[in-house]
Amino acid sequence: MGKYCMTTAFLIPRIVNEIIDDNGIAWSHPLGSIGRDTDEYAYTSNELHTISGLWQERFASKTNQLWFTNFSFAPVGSILYGIEVQFNSIRGNRVQDYIVQLVLNGVLVGDNIADPITNNLKTYGSSTSLWNSNIVLADTTNTTFGVAIAFRSNVLTPHKDLGYLNQVRMRITYG
Repeated sequence: MGKYCMTTAFLIPRIVNEIIDDNGIAWSHPLGSIGRDTDEYAYTSNELHTISGLWQERFASKTNQLWFTNFSFAPVGSILYGIEVQFNSIRGNRVQDYIVQLVLNGVLVGDNIADPITNNLKTYGSSTSLWNSNIVLADTTNTTFGVAIAFRSNVLTPHKDLGYLNQVRMRITYG
């Protein structure tokens, strides 16, 4: 990183869009997930579940994607060094990340860095990670820049559980 790096505060998005995924479970109250009220959660409209079949095949459900965009970054500089996303969820051990990936101009970009570890408060990326994307500093001011999040059920443990999500926030490091 450069000598004069700045890291923004964690900012909340101004826009949340639900992207319908084939056989995805819908979200209820997705605006509750952007951190305006820490007691409001987006939650799945139905339980996520895993079903084991006769021949050891498994069916695991997943949610629709929630795209969080328009974080209102106003950086002054020329180089983007890192992108961090943080969110809080309630999901026990049986509802896992399916997609945690950057979005820009209506397209998923970079690596999907979903993590099967189910901690409720998680931070993704770092001050030195661009998620293997071509995002540049100017892109962070684009209202379509943000992060996509979706959950899936744990494929090893048969269950039925709701997924909850709130306090989605992002910060950038630049210079």
